Amino acid sequence: MGHKKPHRKPRKGRSSEQAITRCGLRIYQKGDQIKTLGVKRWDVASQSTDGKWYRVSFELESPTCECKYHTTGKECRCKHIAAVEHLLLISSKASLGKKISVEEHDLRCPKCKNKKYVRDGWYRGEHEDRQRYKCSTCGRRFRDNLGFEYRHMPRLFITLALMLSGMGISVANIQMTLRHLGVKVHVDTITRILDHYSKIVEEYARTIKPLGIQDMWGTDEKELKIRCEERWIVAVMDLTARFILAWDISDTKKNYDAAPLLRAAKDRVGKIPRLFITDGLSQYHIAFKKVFYTLKGLRTIHIRISTYGTSFATPTSRNASMENSQVASNPPAA
Repeated sequence: MGHKKPHRKPRKGRSSEQAITRCGLRIYQKGDQIKTLGVKRWDVASQSTDGKWYRVSFELESPTCECKYHTTGKECRCKHIAAVEHLLLISSKASLGKKISVEEHDLRCPKCKNKKYVRDGWYRGEHEDRQRYKCSTCGRRFRDNLGFEYRHMPRLFITLALMLSGMGISVANIQMTLRHLGVKVHVDTITRILDHYSKIVEEYARTIKPLGIQDMWGTDEKELKIRCEERWIVAVMDLTARFILAWDISDTKKNYDAAPLLRAAKDRVGKIPRLFITDGLSQYHIAFKKVFYTLKGLRTIHIRISTYGTSFATPTSRNASMENSQVASNPPAA
């Protein structure tokens, strides 16, 4: 009698869940396999039968699908549900998980900078699959990973870590969040990623030209502890649009020179404010006279609010207009 191979049972647990997630991501990346019918209903195309669609619904407590893997109870989560989950995650977090296609940027070979290439399979990662390309000129194989070169962590989780860091979440809590999502990463890796991309984000944020900036600005400081040492973060903000125009970190509060900070805010907006509100710190008034003092046009009024709630205005010129005096007597609420 010949030896019969034992029946191999389907794998369960984490490996099968990862396979379902990869299949769902592959369906989503095709672009035309999901049709949105309503807020919680979608049609997902069958990958084995042309013209056949499966209805996926999120109306109940747990997602449902019409495919045989879900209806027979073999799997509580099929690849069609996983595809819809990728659609919801990436569409709701567009700043985090936006899918970068070849048409959205100029894809070139990293070696010879040639635009001629062909598709050459997929790169099978632990958490996502990426399209691989082959240069028609030099034969170099590369991936469409613009901005995230030499990073093994998926782009979605890198941007998620950046967003959590911007919300004030600690690195340890970011690591815990990524572990709950199935990503095992060291704290030092997260720190290096945040240091690298935070500089890029900061350089880009400084180039943004604010819109709708009004004529009422304010400046205040807040005490921070960086490596068990006291630091002060000082910011200039438009009190109407709630937009931070410029900010700086200082080692001291009393001897801080705020003139470069006010000059940076002035250069970014291209004008001086009509009303400038600060606390009673004398350094703000010294910087105010250096940067906002003018003899042409409408002068800026500086309102200094003391700890007791009293305020007084200091116009920059003896010939301040009557309109400025009325604003100083009835200052708007900050």
